[in-house]
Amino acid sequence: MELITNTLGLGTFFSGFFAIAAQGNDEIRNFLHLEEKKEIVICMVI
Repeated sequence: MELITNTLGLGTFFSGFFAIAAQGNDEIRNFLHLEEKKEIVICMVI
C-alpha cells in the first residue's frame, strides 16, 4: 500500500502513537468495531 501511495504522489508515515492510544481507549476500539482478541499494532497515515 505504501508503494501505491507514492505512485499517486501522496506521502505516508507509520504512527505507533495511534496503536498505543487505541490499546487503552474503548471509544476508539468500539468506533473501529475491533474485537477483544484483535490488536492494532501499527497505523499507516496517508
